[in-house]
Amino acid sequence: GNTGTPPAYDSQCCKLVRDPKWTDQCLCAVVSSHFPGVDETKALNLAHDCGRRVPKGIYCDGRPVPP
Repeated sequence: GNTGTPPAYDSQCCKLVRDPKWTDQCLCAVVSSHFPGVDETKALNLAHDCGRRVPKGIYCDGRPVPP
């Protein structure tokens, strides 16, 4: 949801984010999609909030992804 709080670790959203089939490029595609209603800052933090390790130095749409 778009409630301002991160999704629960065991939510379906986080399970998808942690799925190894999701590449860093896929996460970046969501961030840089500019879909209406997508908060880019929340999207950048989604991997971190869901417990997915992102290598340091990954940038999406010119913005660093928190490791």
